[in-house]
Amino acid sequence: MNVATTADEIIFGNRNRVSVENAFQAIYNITTENAISLSFRNFWSVAEYAPDKFTSLNRDGSLSPYNFEATGTNDPNVRFNIWNLDLRYNWRFAPGSELSVLYRNTVSVRDGQKESSFWDSTDYMFSQPLLHGFSVRVVYYIDYNKLKKVF
Repeated sequence: MNVATTADEIIFGNRNRVSVENAFQAIYNITTENAISLSFRNFWSVAEYAPDKFTSLNRDGSLSPYNFEATGTNDPNVRFNIWNLDLRYNWRFAPGSELSVLYRNTVSVRDGQKESSFWDSTDYMFSQPLLHGFSVRVVYYIDYNKLKKVF
């Protein structure tokens, strides 16, 4: 994995990565035209580079050992945690036509706290501000042949 790029070199490293993904989805059909769906996803990942396994890319495509010193500003070790919650209402009001209303709740964290556990990371993530989104989408099918006959 590409760790850093300097003016002269591209630096690679070997890393260990641990990921956990939780997902849940439910759909309730009220009628044949109306449905409500709930979708939840949580993804957590930690990537930690081996301190003595950095290499640089040579012009011929080979790799040679590189002494890369990770400091606070260039530390490639990372923790990533994201939460998505979607609540959607769909209404099929005509053949091929649909109204969709979506509420999305999301929060994500990407930082260098690689030592934290899944539960510590999740607690920290929910201390961050949540992002709320609301959208409405209307798709209306127009039959060109029927429209042509009218005019």
